[in-house]
Amino acid sequence: MDLHGCASVASFSEVHAPLLRPSVLLWFLTGLVALLSATGARAQLAQYSAYEQTLIRRELEQRKLDLEPEPSGKRVSDIELVRLEVLDELDPIPDIFNVFHGTTRHGVIRRELLFAEGQLFDQRAIDQTARNLRDIEQISAVLIVPVRDADPGRVRLLVITKDVWSLRPNWNARAGSEGLTYLYLNPSETNLLGTHSIFGATFELTRSTWALGARLAHKRLFGTRYYGEVSGSPIFNRDTGHSEGSYGRFRFGLPQYAESQRIRYGVEAAFVDNLVRNSRNDAQGDERTLIYHREFYYERITFTRGVGSRLRREFSFGVEAERRVNRPRLPADLDAATAQAFLRNDVPLSDTLLSPFVQLSIYKNDFLQTFDLEALGLQEDIRLGPRVILKVYGAAQAAGSTRDLIGTVAGASHTLRWGGSGVVRATVQNSLQIANARKHQGTLTASLRVASPRLGFGRLILDGLLENRYENYLRQRSGLGGEGRLRGFVAAEAEARGSSSFRGSNQVALNAEFRTAGVDILSAQVGLAVFHDMGATADSLRDLSFRRSAGLGLRVMLPQFDRIVLRADYGFPLSGGADPLGGRFWIALDQAFPFTELGVTPATTGSSI
Repeated sequence: MDLHGCASVASFSEVHAPLLRPSVLLWFLTGLVALLSATGARAQLAQYSAYEQTLIRRELEQRKLDLEPEPSGKRVSDIELVRLEVLDELDPIPDIFNVFHGTTRHGVIRRELLFAEGQLFDQRAIDQTARNLRDIEQISAVLIVPVRDADPGRVRLLVITKDVWSLRPNWNARAGSEGLTYLYLNPSETNLLGTHSIFGATFELTRSTWALGARLAHKRLFGTRYYGEVSGSPIFNRDTGHSEGSYGRFRFGLPQYAESQRIRYGVEAAFVDNLVRNSRNDAQGDERTLIYHREFYYERITFTRGVGSRLRREFSFGVEAERRVNRPRLPADLDAATAQAFLRNDVPLSDTLLSPFVQLSIYKNDFLQTFDLEALGLQEDIRLGPRVILKVYGAAQAAGSTRDLIGTVAGASHTLRWGGSGVVRATVQNSLQIANARKHQGTLTASLRVASPRLGFGRLILDGLLENRYENYLRQRSGLGGEGRLRGFVAAEAEARGSSSFRGSNQVALNAEFRTAGVDILSAQVGLAVFHDMGATADSLRDLSFRRSAGLGLRVMLPQFDRIVLRADYGFPLSGGADPLGGRFWIALDQAFPFTELGVTPATTGSSI
């Protein structure tokens, strides 16, 4: 028997006996579990912005709750809804002003939940719920976090939502060195009695017209999942006050609200009746404002049947009706050459289509959750993976259309995650109408979007766009300049001077922008941007002549009022057509080149109001 070994063990036991006591071991294990839990909690919070982390920590501390690091496989025991007021202790505005805002009702949030007590924890259902809530314009921050339950086999869910100010202007504007070029005001109560009902007036101001109307909308009519909207307004001339037309829109249907939803459908109708103005120099060199009368009517009925959840396959069918009537109003003293140039370059052809269609769409329901991409300080959802769309439709003169044609829209895109929080998306889409008498219309569009991972202090965004109208019977054109893809140059709007040099059947644009991360300043999310724009338009790809500009920008987002970024940019030309003022200043809502998904336009390409 090894007496020396026995003595060593005895000696160790005497010296370290306090460490072997059950109470000390329990304390040690409790501390270890707490450390691991804190590490897991930090990892969970890392997916949120600094602003969102502040909201989560505050609610957890107030309720004495801890994050659940391993919720998978556990049953949901309780769901607690936390509806944050627009103004709280994080905001500099006194909380008393919340009396002028209708807080979203408990039941309005509850009906959006795609999970319930007693069910197993389902991260995909939670993510889909969060996406649905973020799509509601009355809500800014949406945070759904798992928290510990007294029963280790169960988990609780904390659903945190923050309202936006409901009594609000709902505005949009474009202004710059040329003055105010566009203003839209929609003073509304967007959360009537906390039900998300929208009722308000609309005011729209352009360079030459103004319009005063109304808008009514509800995303969940009468507590159902149906949506509805109606809006409209007469249009008046700013100088004379005389009526120049009107516009309106009606929408109703059942939207997509769950990954595995089998059926959705909708009805939409819209019209615009107005005057469009262009500036051109006549044969004597005098600037003339030339006008054409535009009528646009659009109706669409669609029904979609979908299968699958993770890999979604959808079959749609329906009918579209579209009527475009463009009538020039030429002055009697206008010379023939200027009149011909105006008709050829600025007045689209009239066209009517009545088109039954079928469509197949395949895509994946995988998403990247990130922040500081398009918005500031709030979660954003970017769809990942492949997406394919194929649409076939037809029209016949015998049924009231102006052309006999077969049309197709075929498109594909693929989106990849890059480095955890970055994303790369490539898209190509071709719209083609083969019509009688060679009245064809064809547009090829390709784009590439690269958003770098968060670099700690910001992101680099690269975006390229090619639009080639290789068949253009309808004489459709695109424009660059203004507050969009070619900042620093004059806006290529129909009413802008010199716009013809910035408009063409084809366009190419390349944009690079570094956007800083959002910084919390009195609960406003503030960021900066530096950009370089390059683009060209022409009626032939061989005639493309690129212009370049660069500049600086300010980005501000107020989560109390909206999820959309308010943008102020100053751009200056680096090549041809330099402005004697040295640059142009623009204020607008949303990013200059927003992140868009592959989609199908109405039967004729480029339909819009």
